[in-house]
Amino acid sequence: MKKNNVKILVNVSLAIVCIALFLLLFVSILFAFNQNVLAVILSVGLGLFIILVSNSIFHELGHAIIGVFSGLELYSIKFFCFLFVREKGEIKFKFDKSLGELGSTVLNPKTKEKVLKKYVASAMGGLGATFILLLAQILICSLTKNLIVYCALGITFPLTVYIFMVNLLPVFENNDGYLVYKYLSGGDEREIIENYFTLIAELFLGVEPCDVTPSLLIKYNGVSGYSANIRYLRYLAFIRSDEERALKELREISDLSAISNLNDEIFEELFFSAILLNDKRFIKANEQSALAVFEKPVRPQTYRIHGAYRIWSGEKDWAKLILTSGIEFCKDYAVKGLASSEKKYMELLIKNI
Repeated sequence: MKKNNVKILVNVSLAIVCIALFLLLFVSILFAFNQNVLAVILSVGLGLFIILVSNSIFHELGHAIIGVFSGLELYSIKFFCFLFVREKGEIKFKFDKSLGELGSTVLNPKTKEKVLKKYVASAMGGLGATFILLLAQILICSLTKNLIVYCALGITFPLTVYIFMVNLLPVFENNDGYLVYKYLSGGDEREIIENYFTLIAELFLGVEPCDVTPSLLIKYNGVSGYSANIRYLRYLAFIRSDEERALKELREISDLSAISNLNDEIFEELFFSAILLNDKRFIKANEQSALAVFEKPVRPQTYRIHGAYRIWSGEKDWAKLILTSGIEFCKDYAVKGLASSEKKYMELLIKNI
């Protein structure tokens, strides 16, 4: 059975079990307190909202607190659409409209020593915080005699069970449980993951992709998961010095359906490769999607690719403006090594216009 099918099966099975458990508790309490039906329904509705918010806050704070304690630096933390990000030494609040997750925490490495262990500790911190919330709800469900509290915080515990299991089970690649499981199980996959996090640390510390420790780029297994991340970094390592080799690496990870966490980056580079190869058919077919990505650049690569596209389309003055903005963007970009490499590439593009 394919990985995606397994994920769907496990996810649906978990959802069915948790919904069935919740409905059983909900219906039983309705029958037990048939004189207070409205109070039960309102309490449960409010409780589901409270527990959803609590899961987001508990889980992300668990990541952040343990991550910082382990030696990582907190860059941003998001609860639903509320994003707090550290920029230029200040904490700024932003409203992030992107949906699809309860929250997220971004932690940056400060050194390359034992970096995987630090991220594993942070992953366990998130899982532990959710588990504590789950235990608290089960205790409330078992011990409280207050109807409102029981309905709001007690019988809503299946929601937390679902969230905890989705984060725990390693079948969901790249979740907390997957990282912890691979770390504890050892073997080649752990080595690949460890190499990847060490590479990321080197980039944060200012090492350019072409100068990272070569041995960290050698091992990978297939073209998905952390192996895809390694191959993407191999591509970035070669792009300025060996274009042909870089494009060969890119072709190996060009199946976006097999990559869950690098879709935007790979798509951009595929578009860039089409520009380099003057592949007009690919460019025209994907032009609108690329333009949508260019509207909100979040990494230096986007400026480089957008600038190259404008050069290709004959809009040289526009290209200069984009590339100049990209060079300015690199000054404050957290991944210093990547910023340095992309800055040099954009300067070369401007010089050759």
